[in-house]
Amino acid sequence: MKPMTNRERIEAVLAGQQPDMIPFTTYFDHLPRGEVERTLRNNGLAIIEPMYTFNNVYPHVTISRKQRWENNQVRIRETWETPKGSIWRDLVFESGYGSEFTTCHYIKDERDYEILEFILRDLIFQPNFEAFFYVEKRLGQDGMVLVRTPRTPYQQLMIEWLGVERLTIDLHEQCDGLMRVFRVLEKKEEDFIDILTTSPGKVIWIPDNITKEMIGAPRFEKYCIKSYKKYSRALKGLDKLISVHMDGKLAGLAENIKHAPVDIVEAFTPPPDGDLSICEAQEKWPDKILWLNFTSSMHLASNDEIALYTRSLVSSLHKKAGLLVGVTENIPSYRWMESLATILSVLRETTME
Repeated sequence: MKPMTNRERIEAVLAGQQPDMIPFTTYFDHLPRGEVERTLRNNGLAIIEPMYTFNNVYPHVTISRKQRWENNQVRIRETWETPKGSIWRDLVFESGYGSEFTTCHYIKDERDYEILEFILRDLIFQPNFEAFFYVEKRLGQDGMVLVRTPRTPYQQLMIEWLGVERLTIDLHEQCDGLMRVFRVLEKKEEDFIDILTTSPGKVIWIPDNITKEMIGAPRFEKYCIKSYKKYSRALKGLDKLISVHMDGKLAGLAENIKHAPVDIVEAFTPPPDGDLSICEAQEKWPDKILWLNFTSSMHLASNDEIALYTRSLVSSLHKKAGLLVGVTENIPSYRWMESLATILSVLRETTME
């Protein structure tokens, strides 16, 4: 029998069917191009490329970046200028993959909320389905394109605009500016969900980066699941799956996730980095697909240890159906070639019986 393609394996799991091997995937920007990468793809490593099906347009906002050299590091100041004034953040790029890390967030005091509110009200979502079709054609059978959305309002405020400390304090004090911004974000969420109802793509990917320590069950229920329900109502009957990036410790949110209208728990991280085993998750969420993040710390282990850990993951499964193994975190440049090859080798020898 002809082997399935990388994309066919993913599609089989999403359709509730069994592929010829447990799919193994990685984000497109985590796989440096070259001979090793090509061999991995040919042997079954699939590329996942999340992308927006719309452009963000700010008619009355100017965004600029200025670079400076400080303490032997390139630092960036990003400024958003509006008729109401300007807000800014400082960021650096980590050395491995160039990911952005914010060192100072936009909101410094309550006066900045008026500016942020203007920015969010000014935002227009402009559909851009052609870009999705182009990437899907380019990727072909090598993997799958996911339809990326903005984070839900709570997670967006915490990660992108305010930071943990400012959000926690102002939410506790019911700051008027924060409450207004929340309402604007919730309205904008409805606007882009409307676009999703006519957009291409099977999987709607919400990059919320959920972990219990940073949000807690009450706020997760109040804010995030409230948003997931909006998606579910709008997309009902449209043959689309809702996938949420939950890459942290989830044991304390297990009951909330169980009842959430989410089809795929994406980036689910088992121990030792996570606190919920795959078997436990499958038993708690029997109707959900688990799309794993292969535990990041294990990439640093020896090849034999990685192989042993991968086999233990597979052997401990409550069921092999409804499972994909992925890489959603950066791997050090000196380890990714051997680590990915080792994981892939074990998954290729695993039957789906």
